[in-house]
Amino acid sequence: MQINLATLPMNKSVSFEEEIDFRELTFKNLNLKQINKCEVTAVCSQYESLLRVEVNVKASLTCISAYSLKDVPLNVDVNDELDFAEDINENENLISNNLLNLDEYVISLILASIPKRVIDKGEKLPKGGQGYRVLSEEDLIEERKSRHTSAFDCLDDLDL
Repeated sequence: MQINLATLPMNKSVSFEEEIDFRELTFKNLNLKQINKCEVTAVCSQYESLLRVEVNVKASLTCISAYSLKDVPLNVDVNDELDFAEDINENENLISNNLLNLDEYVISLILASIPKRVIDKGEKLPKGGQGYRVLSEEDLIEERKSRHTSAFDCLDDLDL
């Protein structure tokens, strides 16, 4: 979403709406798989040396479950406000050639609103599976105590 600041009237609010297509983006090392739909509403108000932009983002996401690695749908609704003071063109990360580009800012709002661990409704932590098992801390301590001793067991107690 790009907004031409030269066309904004002084001391009035102007509203912009746009659906941004982020489906081509890939997110590595995140629990976000895809942004399916993203609707952005921005209300811009320009006063003498101040530009205020109120942003509302509604997005439909496909995330990855922390328990099963299956796709989990997630809807996000975020409101935020940007204020630029003094020389507006000094904010080179968002404003270039009198154009305000909100795309990267919208992506950062979406990423910040995703929970650290996405879990589907009714999903429970697996107790074990092929090649792994889940132990509580108490069970792990108990198992380590009952394990037969070897020459390398003393390495477990080292704090490195």
